[in-house]
Amino acid sequence: MLSRHGGNLVAASAEFGIPKERWIDLSTGISPWVWPVSDIPDAVWQRLPCEDNDLEIAAGLAYGCEPSAVLAVPGSQYAIHKIPDIVSSLVSISASTNKERAVAIPTVGYREHKLSWESAGFDILTYSSETQLLEMVNKELIQCAVVINPNNPTTQTMAPKTLLLIASILAARQGFLIVDEAFVDVNPELSVSHCCPAPGLIVLRSVGKFFGLAGIRLGFILGDQGFLARIKRSLPLWTVTTVSRWLGEQALSDTDWQLRQRSRLRTQSEEWMELIAIRYPDLSLQLNPLFVTAACEPKESLRIYQSLAKLGILVRLFTLEEGFSGLRFGLPSETECQEFEKRFSESPTAFA
Repeated sequence: MLSRHGGNLVAASAEFGIPKERWIDLSTGISPWVWPVSDIPDAVWQRLPCEDNDLEIAAGLAYGCEPSAVLAVPGSQYAIHKIPDIVSSLVSISASTNKERAVAIPTVGYREHKLSWESAGFDILTYSSETQLLEMVNKELIQCAVVINPNNPTTQTMAPKTLLLIASILAARQGFLIVDEAFVDVNPELSVSHCCPAPGLIVLRSVGKFFGLAGIRLGFILGDQGFLARIKRSLPLWTVTTVSRWLGEQALSDTDWQLRQRSRLRTQSEEWMELIAIRYPDLSLQLNPLFVTAACEPKESLRIYQSLAKLGILVRLFTLEEGFSGLRFGLPSETECQEFEKRFSESPTAFA
């Protein structure tokens, strides 16, 4: 049974009989370059988490907003799960018609958004373009909307001025725009984080993708203090570990490394897409600096997925049930790219 997320090497190993250490895992959008973790002081391991605000200050500086507009959470996935319930409690105060319980979600996108809003009791309307979303907003069909900017896996983007317009319109009817910026770090010009706090605007940021630190489970919710206070009251004690807070502060403050990271991600991703295009000339490719997405027919995408998996190369397979048929190739390290080519040369028919 296929996982609905990337990175599940346990399931892949069981399905294809290949030990975990033999896999080249290209199924996620996590950077192959990890922010260089130095020796962590003993005191960091020994102390219980203390909200001394250093992490929030570092995040505010990195994202261009006040620390008071930042709330650290154990990964942006936690925020995706939690926010619909908080919004539901706010919307229910003013809702008088069913349409006010509707949220617009991208037709194709990280589907935990859809699952979380459905679980919170919202009706789901889907959109496939900026024009379609604006139409829903202007016709007052929705009170809330989710935008993944840039989108995973389609790579589509939306201009900040459009996002701010949508947020202001929804705020006027006591609604919210949630902007998932998990993949925005390479293209900060697309971000609206610096606009927080703003009426109706909630922004999600992730440390896991760009910094390659998915294992520390650290993300942020950006918004006004009232909304963040509601989220904070719902959090269990010590949800973000001392180690995560310390590492997050260090990484977010390392601006020189971030500049180098943006440059090499852009360069490597373009070279990676060129290589995929050579190996699979019939695929329609779209580029994000952290992954390449290939659209193709369901049978073809499954065939390619299985042929790669038999060689110990894991990519993310998307099915029509997710609104999209195709594959996502995560960005490999230089060593992984060389191994990819080696396995190709040894079994060229598997890639035909």
